[in-house]
Amino acid sequence: MRWVWPCSRSAARRSRKLGLSPLIVVLMGTMTGTAGGMLRDVMSARVPMIFQQDLYATAAIAGIVAYLILQKLSLPWTFAISTGVVVILGMRVLAVIWGVHLPRLQAMH
Repeated sequence: MRWVWPCSRSAARRSRKLGLSPLIVVLMGTMTGTAGGMLRDVMSARVPMIFQQDLYATAAIAGIVAYLILQKLSLPWTFAISTGVVVILGMRVLAVIWGVHLPRLQAMH
């Protein structure tokens, strides 16, 4: 989880500064955040979390969307970033506490 938000935030912020559309900002932030997490997992010889049932990319998307909405409302950057962090961490922590998982695809026989 440590790599998701910094990677997502960095890509989202750069995309936003380039004037790209909000959809592209969300996609770039999500892809970069999940790739950073995958790299971390592969380097530590673990199955990447993105391939498991955890709310991983979903949390990144929610945090980036929260950040974009607050930026659009012209709220201070630090507040928008902090809120994005809280959304991502909150979703991940609550998912662990409540045992919430995404559905797993079953192999077809």
